[in-house]
Amino acid sequence: MTAAAPTDAAFALRLRWLLRLRWAALLGQALVLGVAVVAFDARLPWGWIAPLMALGGVSNLLAVRAARRPPRRLPVALLVLDVLSLTALLWLTGKASNPFTSVYLIYIALAVVTLPPAWAWGLVGLASAGFAALFLGHDPHAHHDMSLHLRGMWAAFALTAAGIVSFVGRLDRALRWRDLDLSSAREATARAQRLAALGTLAAGAAHELSTPLSTIAVAAGELARELEGRVDVDELTDDVRLIRAEVDRCRAVLDRMALEAGQGPCEPRASINVGALLAKAVLGLGAVEVQVAAPLDAGPVRTFPRALERAVRAVAENAAHAAPSGRPVRVYAERHGDVLQVAVRDEGPGMEADVLARASEPFFTTRAPGVGMGLGLFLARTLAESVGGTLDLVSSPHAGCTVTLRWPLLSAAETR
Repeated sequence: MTAAAPTDAAFALRLRWLLRLRWAALLGQALVLGVAVVAFDARLPWGWIAPLMALGGVSNLLAVRAARRPPRRLPVALLVLDVLSLTALLWLTGKASNPFTSVYLIYIALAVVTLPPAWAWGLVGLASAGFAALFLGHDPHAHHDMSLHLRGMWAAFALTAAGIVSFVGRLDRALRWRDLDLSSAREATARAQRLAALGTLAAGAAHELSTPLSTIAVAAGELARELEGRVDVDELTDDVRLIRAEVDRCRAVLDRMALEAGQGPCEPRASINVGALLAKAVLGLGAVEVQVAAPLDAGPVRTFPRALERAVRAVAENAAHAAPSGRPVRVYAERHGDVLQVAVRDEGPGMEADVLARASEPFFTTRAPGVGMGLGLFLARTLAESVGGTLDLVSSPHAGCTVTLRWPLLSAAETR
């Protein structure tokens, strides 16, 4: 079974780190050679060394230019060139007696994390052959001071270990962050798909229920007209009128569902008064205290008004249901730069950690059957994320719950 090829994003990330490390390797080679000349008065064949280092720099510049649409074999070519260049450089500066032969390990580590297994093993073989070639022939420049050689081996080991740990550690962290971003993107996509499915369901329900509701409305109207003027049927007449009023209310709800199904927050931004919008969003929910901090209370702001109202309404309904009798729900709005922050706080029983983790999942509810569908927080979070905002929940048992909506506003640059 062969290993799967890395994705384009992973390949680009590894190539970017490979190019960075090649620059660091060139700088390190220059520093080591400089120290050898200045501190130890080493006489080096610069006529050969300079072109080798120039080749590394030029190849990296060309690789940077090709990094926008790199061929898959580019990392292989670069690492093969690096191993051959390192072998030549070591041959010119002490052969096998050069303590910096351990630098081969850096390129082996790079091959493991950037190349397919077959190519990585091929580079291991190339590095081994290069190291073996350093033992061939006599080196007139080899020194015989064992203490100096041992100190050089220590310095080479430290630099090699630091290079491996730094590169592999940073690459691993970068890949983990990329995986987290991909996971978040997949979750957002899944939520959007579920919201689209709910929109389709709402549209279907509105279509299917419109006919029987129309029939009930007509029958109730006819029955009300038949009962008008008759004696001892006043209560029945009131009941029929109530039925007609409730049918009209259901029709209005279904019409709104059909209008908004599948649309989500796709609406133009408009100027709103935050206090007025919040007051409208919590209308009819009982004891809800709305407070708007300055300067939001001084004038209008621009955002997505209908989506914001729906999100706040969904959160406030949950809070009103959780709040103890006689205890108000508090809604506090403030502005942070180009972000509107709306915090909805209740003093209810709060949530256990496992419930809090699932609170914004669709159809998850702790209410009694028939009381709620478990869609309020899911819809609020989906609406917030679809416009670039967030929804956060903070709760613990017996300590109530705070839901914070962060909603984007029109920036000063966009108003020009």
